[in-house]
Amino acid sequence: MPLPLLGAGIGVAGSLLGGLFGSSAARAQRRAAEQNARLIAQRYGETRGDFQPYMSAGTDSLGRLQSVNNGDYTGFYDSPDYQGALSQGLEGVDRQAAARGLLGSGGTDADRIGFASNLATQNLNNYRGSLMGIAGMGANMTSNLGGIGAQYTGMQTGANTQAGEARASGYNAWGNALGGIGQVAGQYFGGLGGGGANGKLSKGGF
Repeated sequence: MPLPLLGAGIGVAGSLLGGLFGSSAARAQRRAAEQNARLIAQRYGETRGDFQPYMSAGTDSLGRLQSVNNGDYTGFYDSPDYQGALSQGLEGVDRQAAARGLLGSGGTDADRIGFASNLATQNLNNYRGSLMGIAGMGANMTSNLGGIGAQYTGMQTGANTQAGEARASGYNAWGNALGGIGQVAGQYFGGLGGGGANGKLSKGGF
């Protein structure tokens, strides 16, 4: 095999191998970046799921608080704390009335109404405070999740950028390989043309 042709073949093979290995490396980098992006999205979804019960409780408590502020005390009267205290208190009133032989009298009914009214007045602020605390907790969780979301967005953007750069690197590897092949081909065929011309001139000189 003529040496120029052998050299050209080696040059082309080298360019092809460079393109192949460069493209393979770029694909590996892209796969790793895409895997990182999926992992980041999965972790954020898990974090949001962990925060969701607290945010939902905060939203629910805020709605109940707004109802109380608008004059609707249904949630307060139906709350387990109030119902438990009311039941125990009325039982106490009835026991005292029974001990005096006044159970079922009008005075006992008045005592029951008075107890319930005082209990509601005393416990309403506690009920409001509890709702405000839970609503505040939900708001804090929402704010924390927003900060975490911003961090994950930055990480996701970085992973996507790395995947894009890896993809571009693969294209560049093949572009460089094809450019190298073109350069080898140009040098080879240019050398043949130059050699032929010189040969003709030399023969014409004799």
